[in-house]
Order: sequence, then C-alpha cells, then structure tokens
Amino acid sequence: MNILTYKVSTKPGQGQSRRPGDRRDVRDDGFMGGGAQIGFVFNEPRAGWMDVTVEHGASVNNITVSYETDALPNLLNACLGLLGGNRTAEIDWAGEPRIYRWAITRTGRTLDVRLDMFEDNPDLYPGQPSSELLHAGLDLIDFCRSVAAAASILLSNSGEERYLRGWLDHFPTTQLRAIERRVLSRGPATFFLGREGDSVTIEVGLATEEDTGFACGIEVHSRDFTATVATSVRFKALSVFNDQLGELCRGHHGEAVLTTTDGSCHFAVLRPSGGGRARLNGVVADDAGRALTLSVPIQNQDIDIMRSRASEAIRLLNEVNPDR
Repeated sequence: MNILTYKVSTKPGQGQSRRPGDRRDVRDDGFMGGGAQIGFVFNEPRAGWMDVTVEHGASVNNITVSYETDALPNLLNACLGLLGGNRTAEIDWAGEPRIYRWAITRTGRTLDVRLDMFEDNPDLYPGQPSSELLHAGLDLIDFCRSVAAAASILLSNSGEERYLRGWLDHFPTTQLRAIERRVLSRGPATFFLGREGDSVTIEVGLATEEDTGFACGIEVHSRDFTATVATSVRFKALSVFNDQLGELCRGHHGEAVLTTTDGSCHFAVLRPSGGGRARLNGVVADDAGRALTLSVPIQNQDIDIMRSRASEAIRLLNEVNPDR
C-alpha cells in the first residue's frame, strides 16, 4: 500500500474516441462508492476552449469547456473551501450551450460528488432534465490531491504563458500551491506516517535552533479529524524514531515513538507480538488544547515506506547541518 497516493489519468478516455459528455456504463442509479479514486486530465487550452477528462471507476467522461466559466480556478477554489471547512460547493462549467454542474457535499472527510450535464443553462431555462455523468462517494483529501496533481501536470506541460494565450486568463498558480501545501508532499525533508486516508505528514525545516531543534509542520488527515500544528522536533528524537522503525522493519516487535519538543504531538508505530496487526497511534493537541487521537491499522509494508522516507529526511538534515 502506498502512502499519500492519488490517481491521475494520463490518457483521456484511455485512447478511445468519445464525444463531449459521453460516458461508460455505470450502475443503474449512477452512484459509485469510494472504492475507486477519481482522476482528472486538463488538456492545454486553445482559443478559450479546454478538453477535460474525468474518470472514476468504469465511468469516463470527456468534456469540452469554455472560458465563459473559469473551470480550473473554480474547481481549485472549491477544493480550498472544502479543505477549509465548507460543507458544500457548486461549480458550473460552460460547454456552450451545455452546462456541466458540479454539486459537492462534505460530511466529515467524505464527499458526495455529482456531475450533471444540462443541454442548456438551467438558470435561464429551469425545469429541463439533466444527464447524470458522475455520482460518487470520495475522500476529501483524495479528491483534492487528484485535482491538484492534474492541474500541476497541466502547468508543467503548458506553462503559464501558453495557458494564458490558450485560456485568455491567468493560470491559478496561487490556488494550486495553496492546495499542495495542504495535501501533497512539499519539502525534501518531509516524511509520512500511516496510510492513505489516515496519514500524518511531517515537514522538517532545514534550520535548527539550539533550544528546540528543527522547526516542523505536522498535518494530520484522518477519517475523524484534520489538524495542522506548527512545532519543532529534536534531531535525536528523529534519529531514535528512525532506528526504532528499522527494528520493526527487521521483524522485531515493539514500538517506534516520536514526540515533538513541546509535547504537542506524539506518535507511536506499534508492532505487537503474537501476530497482531501493526498500528499507528497518535495524539495531537489542537489550538483549543483538546487532545485529538488517531489510531489506525497499518501493514508491514507501510512501516517499510515510513522508514525509507524518515531515513531520507535524516540524511538530508545531516548533510545540511553536519555540526548541529
């Protein structure tokens, strides 16, 4: 199992020719559960038009949208709002004359995502029937990662200047970077604990203070809560934690423990004796002083990935601060 993974489709419609709005067969009621992740492809815009592919499970929708509605910035802004606590988001993509309407409702970490197609603007012609292209239950973080990853690929392929010429408006770089700071790995001294859906991201700064150690930002995205903490961690605590993870990777039973300098965050990777399943446990103090707890089962290969990333972060910190 990979940690912090997301799905991005790279071949619109998997090479099959479809008209805008075409889709594959889905279940009779259109709803798909959260077992499959969502994928996006934003193709380079030309003359104010952009081809977009939205894929979830067996459903593949190829859509052509117009600059009459700012499709990508609006979707990124919706993601930022949902990450910030908004319960709903509604976005229209103009197909001229078609309208593709996103209706998203958040309950905790779960999104109910609908994409409907109207043959004409439903605000001007109310009461017209719509075609349901997508209805899925998705994880909030997975959804936002997929949007951000596809937007990042578009930016890499087209660049800001070509995007501006093709879309007739600026690329939403600010919104994209804001989402990436929330849900994607940022710095080189960054490592992860847990698994997809219940994860801890620890980004360690490269400068160290004698009294507190390395400044670090910790983000917890669990199925029960989301928390962001600015704190610090000592190199010795990181080193001991990494060594303990190494023991667990070699099949030994026990735990690997990491506690921040101020005690605001405490994490323990446990591998019990007797064949029990490994777990990640954590306690995070929020701004109000409440203790938010995390306890999720993990697999042995998750521990291997944690050790690999933690070792790489420590190697980098050693190189930058040899005389710490």
